[in-house]
Amino acid sequence: MKKYQVAELNELLNDSPREAVQQAEEVYADSLKAVAEEICEQSAQKPIVFIAGTSGSSKTTTALRLAEYIEQMGHRAYALSMDDYFLNNDECQAIFDGGEIDYESPLCVDRKLLGEHMQKMARHEMIEIPQFDFVKQCRKNEGEILTCKDGDIVIIEGIHGLNPLITADYSDLAAKIYVELQACVVDEETEICSDKLRMLRRIMRDSRFRGHTVERTVAYCTKLSQGEQKFILPFVEKADWRVNTFLDYELNIYRNDILALFAPLAVDFKNEWGLDEIGRLLENLRFLPLEYAPKDSLVREFTGESSLKY
Repeated sequence: MKKYQVAELNELLNDSPREAVQQAEEVYADSLKAVAEEICEQSAQKPIVFIAGTSGSSKTTTALRLAEYIEQMGHRAYALSMDDYFLNNDECQAIFDGGEIDYESPLCVDRKLLGEHMQKMARHEMIEIPQFDFVKQCRKNEGEILTCKDGDIVIIEGIHGLNPLITADYSDLAAKIYVELQACVVDEETEICSDKLRMLRRIMRDSRFRGHTVERTVAYCTKLSQGEQKFILPFVEKADWRVNTFLDYELNIYRNDILALFAPLAVDFKNEWGLDEIGRLLENLRFLPLEYAPKDSLVREFTGESSLKY
């Protein structure tokens, strides 16, 4: 795992911020283009691609950008979300026998419907893609109609894209990608590594798009970690490719927003979760305005103002 010194990140931006951003974006883009090329080469045998990853790893942006590169290589590509295949809330309650529903469990995915759709897509038959309403915790009545043709590639992103409960019966049809954030940002006193970096991404996204407090997001990340250990991380080695989504300028973009969100938090809470140390490190980073990030950058999955349709 690469370590980035705060002084090193600041120096990159001091010299030429636009060039530094471009170089970081090119590293990510080149990794996706290399994967897209291999996916296209084997599309006749494996027309479906699963993208898995932990929360905050940027699965959605990776799926959308990968679809764009695949289309540039001459194939039609569709990016679907496994979240739309969630079971209705009453069905989940039945599975968990009236107890607390573990929404991180693959048992909450309608595996039967997803399996039927994968087989139909491979046979170029029409399917109706479900749309899940997370407010009402149930599927909408109508979904999008999709009919794949020869050479088309379907990308399905979701946390359980490597879990055998979901994919084992369809391994002959599907390639698999694991998306991760592998990096550490350090100074003399503090390290912010993968889990905490993903937490900062979630804090940005949850505060902007879901109205969640920092306290709620931090507590939920703890619960997410338990689910990741059970349902995601044991299957990482099943991936055909691994893609690191860390951009070495992204913390500079988040800096001011995160510090503003941390400011009103209780001292005891910040100390308990290590947010005081994270805040001190962020204060030493140079701030970079969002305008420096390209409109299709994965940074904008967490900040907003993206040209991609999430």
